[in-house]
Amino acid sequence: VILIGLPAGGPLLQARMTGALAGLEEVIGQVDERRVFHLDGANTFDGGFEAVRRHQKGKRNERVLVLAMNDPNALGALEAFRRGGQLERCAVAGQGATLDARSELRRRKTQLIGSVAYFPERYGEALLRLALGLLKKLPLPPALYTKHRLVTSANVDRLYPKDPRVG
Repeated sequence: VILIGLPAGGPLLQARMTGALAGLEEVIGQVDERRVFHLDGANTFDGGFEAVRRHQKGKRNERVLVLAMNDPNALGALEAFRRGGQLERCAVAGQGATLDARSELRRRKTQLIGSVAYFPERYGEALLRLALGLLKKLPLPPALYTKHRLVTSANVDRLYPKDPRVG
């Protein structure tokens, strides 16, 4: 398991990666710590690409699951496997469900297995309800959370039907 994070991002971003590993372990059971590698993806496509390219150098036979803190890192990791001729031995998941990730999910036989969508385009409505509640001095919950969804090849067109089609 490769976790691509951003150590300089602090505890909040580290929690995202801790949560990703915890979610994986809920499904498959405990993962031996010696088989989990934490890489710094520098929050970019190039950072994810370089981190995975360096890490995978000389490794040919292992299957790898990559959990990335964002889609640029996930897509960079995917490209590193693609260019290394090792695409069939990886599965990659990202976060953000960016247009680039959604385009990749629409590719036939992609190794990008999913991306967590946060739907920032929906934040405004929730914030307006919160602001109106504050103005009316209504009782409000101590926190508001967004509803996340795992976007996959199977549901990307249903969740994002208005995406521009490429190719």
